[in-house]
Amino acid sequence: MQGYPGDTPDLAIAAGYTPEQFAHFFVTGEALGGRELELMSVMARNRFGNFTDEEEAALYSYLVARAQAIQAGR
Repeated sequence: MQGYPGDTPDLAIAAGYTPEQFAHFFVTGEALGGRELELMSVMARNRFGNFTDEEEAALYSYLVARAQAIQAGR
């Protein structure tokens, strides 16, 4: 979940997305600013599109709470 420097980001980055932006990112792999993320695009289109709206919202809530806990030093 902390990512690998130079390869994948820390998943706390999800806190920088609104729920609507995250939903778009989650099913398309298109990051903020219209950036196409190669690995995420493949995963989003082939796997993450199978999540229900409720599962997607729960994941977003978890990632935002995790980011907030990191910022608070917990």
